[in-house]
Amino acid sequence: MIGHILLKGKKQRISVGDRTTFKHVYLLSQEGKNIEIGKDCMFSYDIAVRTTDAHSVIDLETNERINQAKEVIIGDHVWVAASCLISKGAVIPNDCIIGARSVVTKPFAEEHCTIAGSPAKVIKTGTTWCRDRI
Repeated sequence: MIGHILLKGKKQRISVGDRTTFKHVYLLSQEGKNIEIGKDCMFSYDIAVRTTDAHSVIDLETNERINQAKEVIIGDHVWVAASCLISKGAVIPNDCIIGARSVVTKPFAEEHCTIAGSPAKVIKTGTTWCRDRI
């Protein structure tokens, strides 16, 4: 595993399942929100996974913060390709592929699919992946 793990504050955690590999990943867990990564996942390089924007965005009418931190949940057997951002509130189900340079900012529910784009959306269903080249 090559990367940077940053836990800022109290009452948050980062968990990574067995056989999950990282090439170069930045994990930021802050404001009491967790990052959960399942087992047998594969993360490429230049990937950021964040529970927070790290700075507040304020609504000028209400003077309230509008970018609250949220947990990030990544299921088992997920492949995250190069240069992705997995942002607060993202949920990636089991056995999914996240395409290169994708920005995931919301929860997804369907397993066995390919998610890609900025913002990310399901682009193909009924897919899986294998570490070996077949």
